[in-house]
Amino acid sequence: MSTASASAADDAATLAYWTPERMAAVLAADQGAGGDEGADGAAADEGAEGASGSGEGKRGAAVEAAARFAADRSVSRASVDRTVGRVFYVNPATQLPGVCSASAVNSPSRMMVITSAHCAAVGGSRMNGEKPQWFNANWVYVPGYNGSDAAAYGRFTWKNGRVFNNWLDNERAAEWDVAMITVNPNADGKRIVDATGANGLIVNQRDEVTVTAVGYPVNLDKGEYQVSCTGTLERLILYPSLLELPCRLLGHGASGGPWLWTDPQTGITKINGVTRSHDGIEIDTPYFDEGVWSMYLEQGSVT
Repeated sequence: MSTASASAADDAATLAYWTPERMAAVLAADQGAGGDEGADGAAADEGAEGASGSGEGKRGAAVEAAARFAADRSVSRASVDRTVGRVFYVNPATQLPGVCSASAVNSPSRMMVITSAHCAAVGGSRMNGEKPQWFNANWVYVPGYNGSDAAAYGRFTWKNGRVFNNWLDNERAAEWDVAMITVNPNADGKRIVDATGANGLIVNQRDEVTVTAVGYPVNLDKGEYQVSCTGTLERLILYPSLLELPCRLLGHGASGGPWLWTDPQTGITKINGVTRSHDGIEIDTPYFDEGVWSMYLEQGSVT
């Protein structure tokens, strides 16, 4: 695994960069499988299935997505779960801003969030440049992001993050598309778990359990509000290291959002995956196994 730390100067620069106006303006666009790159002030959002072309075509796709949202009972606007939030960052290779989703996870430090690796680092970058170019810049997590009340619980900047080397070596290594980030306290000095609460983590879970995926897809309301999707997991036949969930509209911007499983015996909710990519019909997650658990043990005590 590889890690990267940010300095106090980086922290200040990130907070200065991500003004409310810039957060509201950034839109996600397609950058390969599950990519969430955006362009500041883009004129139109992409449709649920990556539609592109003229501005009129994109507006039509957005209208279609909204209509599908209204008719699709598998997707719903979530009541705001404050343990889930939006991630904003700048890709060091393209210098373009991007958005993702993430969630707080219980750990000894009480300072950690989990997301997709492509929301934290540039896949394949270890083969192409020096370490500063591997990890995303100006990275900030905003829990409970909810339109006009965007930062009700504060903003939490990157302090130290960890991704798998296999992801840094190959952006197509889908099973390694997981990252855990230790974040700085907010402006009130609160650690993320103290500010919002958090869920646990479960690995080596059996298939075919019911989960709820939560995230901020930009094809709906430009990602300004949480959306959830509940269904039963299935193992991908051709890619057994991935699990999929039927979910038509949890598109770009939802990457990194948690897949939440509630233990029917105890009522305790745990994170069972993170959204990696979508195809307009299903979303998928890396299967959480011993590798993810090792990452949790190594990053969870970092302060």
